[in-house]
Amino acid sequence: MKQNFPNTYSCKIFVVITALICLQAFTNKGFAQTARYVNDNSTTGDVYTSAVGASGNAGTSSAPFATVTDALTAASAGDVIYVDAGNYIEQFSITKPITLNGPNAGIAGNGSRVPEAVFQFPTINTNGSTLITVGSNISGVNIAGFDLRCQDATIPQYHYLIRTSKI
Repeated sequence: MKQNFPNTYSCKIFVVITALICLQAFTNKGFAQTARYVNDNSTTGDVYTSAVGASGNAGTSSAPFATVTDALTAASAGDVIYVDAGNYIEQFSITKPITLNGPNAGIAGNGSRVPEAVFQFPTINTNGSTLITVGSNISGVNIAGFDLRCQDATIPQYHYLIRTSKI
């Protein structure tokens, strides 16, 4: 069952980032691209996958990973990770040039959107005050079509949804 989270903090952002803070300077040329898929525990509203995700899955559209972390671990430079609609309560780091597409990739934040892939801080932070960390000197990271949320009262008011040292 999908959870609906109330809009409690102004830091909730509908994110359509076609180039994460101008990181598109490097375009993943020369890398073989493999599609990897992520789905939560529901297929409601999904556009990329036909099954619920599981950690032991292969990351295909018919056997998707359950978490973005699983997909990032399996991914190689240049891969495209498709994240289906659902709630992903995890923090993660991107350490290689990849593309991370949500179900609303290519749709403006104020456009007619399909159900969201929501990234939200876990109740207990594992990565400090950052939801998504892009590693130092990593170029070619593209993130598009997600809803990033930071609305848990236990999380410090001033924290980062996306943090990178490369601008």
